[in-house]
This record gives sequence, structure tokens and C-alpha cells, in this order.
Amino acid sequence: MNYKLSRRFVEKGVLNKGTFITASVKTKGIGIELTVVDKDLIVTELQETQCIAISPNEIGYQYSFPYKNIKRIEGMDVARVASSYSLNLDGSNKKTKGKPGRKPKNHQEISERI
Repeated sequence: MNYKLSRRFVEKGVLNKGTFITASVKTKGIGIELTVVDKDLIVTELQETQCIAISPNEIGYQYSFPYKNIKRIEGMDVARVASSYSLNLDGSNKKTKGKPGRKPKNHQEISERI
């Protein structure tokens, strides 16, 4: 997810404090080495360039990561959440199409008279 799309999600209230997300974060394994792992997290703070979240399974440890590392929001892929809010993946608005369907009755009656 890019920065502009994340800002739009914050504006629309999709991404806020308490949101359940899946993100790639750096964590320590059994050894001292840092590894990158996808974790389920709960957002605690939104900053300008990064997000701070906690894991519901680990007590007292916070993860700090850039918005681009977010993979899922509330269990849905970022692309699906964006499309449900009429947003493109670059953060811009989608062009809305006219509603498909029949012509209104009064329009049909007028065209039959002609």
C-alpha cells in the first residue's frame, strides 16, 4: 500500500486506532537475528510516515513499520478495501459509471410518440 492510499484510508476512517491489520514487521526469532514476518496486529497509533501496532498474542511489545508494509485491513486485501471505498491503488478516486438498467417510463413513452 502506498503512502497516498494510506492517508485516504485514515481520512475515510478505515485505518484508525483499534483496526485489525496484517503487516510485514521485523522481529527477533530464537537467535539475535532480525527476520521479517507477516503478523496480525492491532493499530495503536498512526503517525505521518509509519504505523505503530501491537500483537494481540504478545504483551508489551510494539511494532513500528511504514504504511507500505500493510498487507490486509480487517482481513481483506488492500485492493479489495480500496475498491469498496471507490479508490484506486494509487489513492485517487475511481471514475464512477452510470447505473445500468432500463430507461425511465416517461422517457419510453416520449420515444414511442415520436
